[in-house]
Amino acid sequence: MIGFLFCAVFFFFGIVIGAISACNIPADESAVLKGFFCSVQSGVFKPGGLSGSLAKAFLFHTIAVLLGFSAIGFIFLPLLSFVRGFFITFAAAAIIAAFGKSGIAVAFALLGLPSLIALPCFFILSLQAFAASYSLAARLFRRSTASSIYRKDYFVSCAVCSAVLIFSALIEAYLSPLLASLAAGKL
Repeated sequence: MIGFLFCAVFFFFGIVIGAISACNIPADESAVLKGFFCSVQSGVFKPGGLSGSLAKAFLFHTIAVLLGFSAIGFIFLPLLSFVRGFFITFAAAAIIAAFGKSGIAVAFALLGLPSLIALPCFFILSLQAFAASYSLAARLFRRSTASSIYRKDYFVSCAVCSAVLIFSALIEAYLSPLLASLAAGKL
């Protein structure tokens, strides 16, 4: 429960700081941001490709799992939650600022839809990594060799979350650009 509170509070602070930071983007930068997402010829949102979507989907989750195998990982997992919250919110707020009224729907299509699927996996993996890392640190300081920290259910949840993240990456690569183009009135 403590791990959840730390990760959730840091994630919330990341959201707040991300929104505040995105408000400070100059208005003339919106054309650059639109060019980053849209094809110059058609104005339709460019798909990032499956490999890029897979890399983005697994980045924070893999770091969280790896921190679970470290005795000091429980210290860095709330910071990772902060960074995750910051990047999602900053990108969404910047898209909304660049695209105006249609920006909310565009941000939801590009970021919100994949995040609805990927964020629960991030918190599941972060919380189990927090508990494992904390237990590992406690064992190192107590010099005990009690029962195993990494049981079958630890790896089963990693496998299930991996399957869900692959589904999220497929949505991000193929469905999100189409929905964002529809939301922006480009199709």
